Amino acid sequence: MSEPNPEWLILAITLIALAMAPLASKLVRDVGDRVSGESGGGAPTDEAAERRARDEEIGQMLEARAYIRARRGEQDWTAQDAVAPPAADDGLREEVRQVVVAGNERRARMGEPPLDVEAEVERRLARLLGGADAG
Repeated sequence: MSEPNPEWLILAITLIALAMAPLASKLVRDVGDRVSGESGGGAPTDEAAERRARDEEIGQMLEARAYIRARRGEQDWTAQDAVAPPAADDGLREEVRQVVVAGNERRARMGEPPLDVEAEVERRLARLLGGADAG
C-alpha cells in the first residue's frame, strides 16, 4: 500500500476544518451564553432592564404620592401605605429628580430625546402636590 500524499492530506484536513468551523462557532456561543446565564454574570436583556427601571420608577412615585397624602391628612391613608417620609421637601425634590434622570436614561436607550430635567421635576412636583387635577 502506498503512503498518502502529504499535500492531499493537508488539503483534506483543511477542508474538514473549514466545514466544521460554523458548527464549532455556534457551539462555543451557545456554551458561553449558558455559562453567563447560570453565573448571573451576563448582561440583562434590554427588556428585563426596562421592566426593572419602570417598576422602580413606579414604586418611587407611589411612595411620593403616599407621603403627600399623609401630609395632607387624606382619609384613604392606611398603615399599610406607610413609608418613611423624606427628610425635607428637598429630599422629595431629589427623589423626583432621580426618577426623571432615570427616565431620561431609558429614553436615550430607546433613541428618544431627553426631557429638560428641571422643567420635568417642576411639572411632576406640581402634579404630585397639586393633586389629580394638576396635570
